[in-house]
Amino acid sequence: MVTLMRILVRVFVAVFALNTIGIAQNHRALDALVQSERDFCKAALARGVNASFVEYFADDAVIFRPGPVNGREWYRKRAPSTIRLNWEPIVADVATSGDLGYTTGPWVATDTSGNSYFGSYASLWRKQKTGEWKVILDAGIDYPKPTQNSGALRKGSADSYSGSDKDAEMARSSILAEEKKLAEFSASVGFATASMSPTVAEEAVFLRAGHEPIVGRDSLSSILRGDFTWTPVQSGASRSGDLGYTYGPYHLKSAADSTKEGYYVRIWKKRKDGAWNVVLDLLQ
Repeated sequence: MVTLMRILVRVFVAVFALNTIGIAQNHRALDALVQSERDFCKAALARGVNASFVEYFADDAVIFRPGPVNGREWYRKRAPSTIRLNWEPIVADVATSGDLGYTTGPWVATDTSGNSYFGSYASLWRKQKTGEWKVILDAGIDYPKPTQNSGALRKGSADSYSGSDKDAEMARSSILAEEKKLAEFSASVGFATASMSPTVAEEAVFLRAGHEPIVGRDSLSSILRGDFTWTPVQSGASRSGDLGYTYGPYHLKSAADSTKEGYYVRIWKKRKDGAWNVVLDLLQ
């Protein structure tokens, strides 16, 4: 019995040590992601938008102009922008596997006449084989000069998520299943009501053109009225299966019969209990 207890204690200590190491590695990955975002912005201010976006975008990075196109090629082929672009992440998170992450925050663009324009961005990042973080998807919205401060950086707590699904493909499939359920629920009750369901994280960030970022699902009803439909055409997930994304075209018809069309980006994160939550939702 004593020998068995010693074995069990050693196993517990070993598992605890591995978990502690994993958490430390995850936090280092998150810190590296945030630093990459800030270095990206510094490069844009120092060398210009086009050169910095080509440098920090992955080879297969996607932007919307208005549909999805290769971001590196789009910036490489265009004449250098004269806009001075500055931004700062206020939310950042990574998967427990440390290979996929996202950032979002405000941006300010200033033209050569000194006019300023404001908005928010959302970027998906993937760690490359070289260890560098590169943007694989970049989208954003614009709105009038903000009336409130964005606040300090809020980092995710990925160590509180189990990440039990180690197969990225299985995670991607489960996210698409969640998308289908959310679409069916939205069709029956409206997206404003559907967004109040447990499928949407309480701290979710919603980005809508013309509106400052909405953090938290309790303030959405005023801007989410109407028939909102969407179709995911691309999706992906982390190796640990606890962070993923979808994007595709959307159609929004308001009560006044006005119609908006564009592309949406949605980021999903798995809770500790294994359920998926929307943590970011953007309409471009």
